[in-house]
Amino acid sequence: MHNPITSAHRRLEIAETGARAIEAGIVGQLMNHAPRLWGMAQKKAAEIVAEVAALPPMPPQLWQVSDVPGEFARFSAHKATYGTLTAAIRDFNLCHSVANLVRDQLGDGYERMPMGAPRTALWLKNWRKELTDDRTFDRQPGALRRPYAIAKGFEPVCTRRAMVRTARLPIAPSAGD
Repeated sequence: MHNPITSAHRRLEIAETGARAIEAGIVGQLMNHAPRLWGMAQKKAAEIVAEVAALPPMPPQLWQVSDVPGEFARFSAHKATYGTLTAAIRDFNLCHSVANLVRDQLGDGYERMPMGAPRTALWLKNWRKELTDDRTFDRQPGALRRPYAIAKGFEPVCTRRAMVRTARLPIAPSAGD
């Protein structure tokens, strides 16, 4: 006798097995193309950083204001700046999403970064400068993080472990020295 529940269960198992095989194929293709995908993401991230760096100089008080779009509106040279920065953060984050798909495969996952590196080391070549910053970088809204990083020499890019600056930070003498 035909049991419809068993039959439906069997069809579900077949569908799940097929889905797993498709997923494995997709992952395999991603891993086979990891260096190329990385290169594309890195190149596009560099183009985005260059576009942000080419904007007119940022108003010096920009890093302390709460109304960033309003601040840009005060300067005729910055009519399109906020829109450019908003698109840049979206595109830069997409580049890193692609890079993160293959970062571990290439041996450049976060766990391979130098000891004590913050997560920003995945996109700041000169991340150690961020550690000595007065926390202004942390307070910046997303759209301002790239221009601030550029202005302060943090070198935003799509980093690999070999690219990250690893020079030691100066150590302040202790009170007993």
